[in-house]
Amino acid sequence: MLTQQGRTLHADRVYFSNRTKQGVASGDVVVETEGDTLRAPFLQFNVDTTKGFVLQGELDSPVGGYRMKGEEIQKTGPETYAFKNAYFTTCRCPKKDERDPWAVTAKTATLDLEGYGRARNGTAEILGVPVLWIPYAVYPLKRERQTGFLFPQIGTSSRTGGDVTLPFFWAAADNVGVTLAEQYQVRRGYKSSGQVEYLNGLTGKGQIYGTYLNDQDIKDQVATPFGPDRWGARWEHTNDLPYRSHMAVDAVAVSDNQFPFDFTDFRKYRRDRFLRSTGWADTHLNDDQGRYALMLSGSSADDLQNPDDQDRDQFLLQRLPQLDFTALPDKVPGVPGVVFDSGVQLVNFEPYGDASGHFGSGLRVRDQFYDTGIDGIADGNERNGAGNRTLGDQHHDDAKFVPDGPEGNGRFDEGEPLADHGQRFVAHPRVAYPFQLGDVLLIYPEAGYYGTFYDAARAGTDQRSLFTGRLDVSTRFRGNVHVPGLGDMSHTAEPFVGWVGVSDTNQKDNPLFVPTTAVPQDRLRLLDRDNVTLDPSDRIHDANNIVMGVNNRLAAVGGWMQSEITLITQYEAAQNKWGDAVLQGRTMLPANIFFRFHGVLDMASEEFTDGLADVGWNGAGGHRVSIGYRFVKDIPHVFENFARNDRFQDFLDGFNRINQISGAARWQATKSWAFTYTGNYSFDNAVSLINQFGVEYLSRCNCWAVRFEVNQDRTRGIDWTIQYRVVGLGEPPDRLFTH
Repeated sequence: MLTQQGRTLHADRVYFSNRTKQGVASGDVVVETEGDTLRAPFLQFNVDTTKGFVLQGELDSPVGGYRMKGEEIQKTGPETYAFKNAYFTTCRCPKKDERDPWAVTAKTATLDLEGYGRARNGTAEILGVPVLWIPYAVYPLKRERQTGFLFPQIGTSSRTGGDVTLPFFWAAADNVGVTLAEQYQVRRGYKSSGQVEYLNGLTGKGQIYGTYLNDQDIKDQVATPFGPDRWGARWEHTNDLPYRSHMAVDAVAVSDNQFPFDFTDFRKYRRDRFLRSTGWADTHLNDDQGRYALMLSGSSADDLQNPDDQDRDQFLLQRLPQLDFTALPDKVPGVPGVVFDSGVQLVNFEPYGDASGHFGSGLRVRDQFYDTGIDGIADGNERNGAGNRTLGDQHHDDAKFVPDGPEGNGRFDEGEPLADHGQRFVAHPRVAYPFQLGDVLLIYPEAGYYGTFYDAARAGTDQRSLFTGRLDVSTRFRGNVHVPGLGDMSHTAEPFVGWVGVSDTNQKDNPLFVPTTAVPQDRLRLLDRDNVTLDPSDRIHDANNIVMGVNNRLAAVGGWMQSEITLITQYEAAQNKWGDAVLQGRTMLPANIFFRFHGVLDMASEEFTDGLADVGWNGAGGHRVSIGYRFVKDIPHVFENFARNDRFQDFLDGFNRINQISGAARWQATKSWAFTYTGNYSFDNAVSLINQFGVEYLSRCNCWAVRFEVNQDRTRGIDWTIQYRVVGLGEPPDRLFTH
């Protein structure tokens, strides 16, 4: 045995010349250097330079987490090696007579223990079988981020027909990382992607992602009304600016409306009706408490609902730009007890195209909208199953033939293109005089002015003046209660009664830039009266509502449980009827169990109209389970009533309400095996809306993982995917799969 400066040599025989500092070792040679072990039957070495030559050597690095072998190994420096007929893997647990789950072989390779490994003329192997030729590869060996190729990712699905991805990571700077990936899909061809992740100063961060392919699966533009050049891009950024200012960007764009459904890197947008991009910058003005803020923003929406040749992108009103000034409640100098706050907004509503040249003036109603129906396509522009334009009512939404059909009914329905554009200025100053009556009641009276001023391209200038008011009276009771099975609890009850009002005015002929939503927001307006007095739409209903209810908070003395429950209802004096009654709450229980719910009762008809309940558990070791129920009594005629049939739309009136159960679960059966499920089922039509089953396996030595996934969607059918990932080069095990 020889020992020198942290290195130890073991061998059956060692021959050494003190004069030349040269030596040879043979027979079960073992060299240990700071945790790394080199084994070989023969070693030639130089004591001073630490350089040497090894035959049939194997380098095992528990610290680096890899093994490397070679027919010939030259130690070219204290931490560097050169290999001939090399073999590299991060799998260190298989027995000698077992195949490694994955490995990279190369005719020649170099190794720098403090930097990179480089391989030339190599192959990637899975279970000893070559699957990919790699002419040149660079891969990081240090635990810190390093430039280099990541291990290929292999998958297959019914949409891709099989795919292989070769990712490359470039540590461009200390604060910038770039990941480039070239993917080959059997059905669609080559797909190139790139992602830049960066830090900017102490608070700024962001990422930019883009992908492109020439899709060889696009052959029939009747079935797919877009070309083969397909792409997607997104940019997310946040940053603090000087003078207490901030900015953020969340932008996304795709080449066609089918892109999120065909490619998994944009799958999170599949349920979105619009693809929205926003950007904003704000600052606080001369106030240490941040009561005054100015924000400049812009937003753009891309309609994803129609096929590409019939969508409404050019008719949507974009907010480019929008300027907001906000003054949070503050005391009025010289007027004791009075509180003032205000909001001012200026928006330029601008479409990307001109709807008048597309629909003509015959469909235009009061210069406000085009009465095309909620599909946004007038009779004569609709397409039949062959992709040809038809003069008939192909989508079955014409008011002449369909009861309550939205096309040609003379009133605006959500989804119909707006006909005007221009600027809108809104000012809403409010004054309040909050006070206490003894130590019992908290009283908050408020009065406000809601002014809206228009400068529209067609309608010209116009204005709307509304007056708003509210009065809130509340008190609070506290005490301890004993709950059977749970012990002593702290209970806080806050009963309240209030009034909210909005004056009545004729708004029928005003410009229409922000329509009222087709889905009523009654529950949100009831729970927060600001949603009534600050309604952003251009058609605001008058209100004269008396609101009453009670908030309850329950907490365990030890803090292991928290529960909030609210019961609230109102009397709508303007309509001379009782409004909805809402019961909602949420609870956090021991063992990471959570529960939330809400229920809405129509007091006039005494019918249950809206409900939701979710219960779930997040367990240790990766277990998760949740189940939810959703009920909505009436679904208004909005665009969701249309169902996809390839690229065409048919109007469905079979779904009159939402009566659905959903669930999600992850069972970490063992350290290696995990099973996942996500599903949604409609009771009314006895139809399964979504089902996703997944099985994940992580090898016992944490060096590779695989996920098999089957997706069933009512509108998209069935597709399946197999993903293979390598652990040890790239993402950690808990981030290998996103689903």
